[in-house]
Amino acid sequence: MKKLITVLLIIAIAIGSVSATETIEAYGGIGIEFANASGFKAVRISDYYKYKYAEGSLLLPLGDMNGIGVLLTVSGGAKYELLPSLNVLGEVLIGLSSGGTYSYQVDVGAIYELPFQILSPSFHLGAGAKIGFLDYSKGLGTAQTLPGTTPPVILDQGTIKNGDKISFTSVGIAITPLVDAKYEITRELAVGMDLGLQISIFFSNQIYDATQKKSIPLDDRYFYKPTSDELTRESFKPSVSLTGLKTNVHVLYKF
Repeated sequence: MKKLITVLLIIAIAIGSVSATETIEAYGGIGIEFANASGFKAVRISDYYKYKYAEGSLLLPLGDMNGIGVLLTVSGGAKYELLPSLNVLGEVLIGLSSGGTYSYQVDVGAIYELPFQILSPSFHLGAGAKIGFLDYSKGLGTAQTLPGTTPPVILDQGTIKNGDKISFTSVGIAITPLVDAKYEITRELAVGMDLGLQISIFFSNQIYDATQKKSIPLDDRYFYKPTSDELTRESFKPSVSLTGLKTNVHVLYKF
């Protein structure tokens, strides 16, 4: 939330600093984006590498986390007419889904308004692209005590306890070519829609203990097959992609 407030303040200051003779549009809207999760599986997280005879072990039942999910998005931003028919923009977007899953995105970009008009003089069509920072978090439920072991799990990075809320987090960038349509209702007010193909590139993936506020590195020495009578290491490399179609409808106000 602090990140969102900071970005909104920056946008507000930028709007206020623009001369009244220039064209600027503020907008807000809703839409959808898709998240494709893969590599998740039920695993046993253990401190066996440190405490062989008093092992702490918890079960992370993540086998049903794979698949494509839909996030509802809320966005806000501003467009500034840098040159005739060329708008630059800054935008903040939050995507929300069930189970504590969300995405947070800050974009900059440009849209070129095509020189021809179709349907009516009030209808405008443009093409462009956005690029920005992407922060994603997927809720994974809670850690569960594995019978016959001695929790908590004590890792080098901290302690994980039974019932701790666990999530998957990732940060990266998003590149989104898009088409943008706008219909002017009045001189100041318009409605619009954009449709893009978002390409997500993530640089870091990690499991996060939200209760203890500790990261759990995706190190094979921490993860084992989820059986209580044997210790067999389990390769565990979950990932999420937000690459795919993305659309928003929005209302614009021209200053």
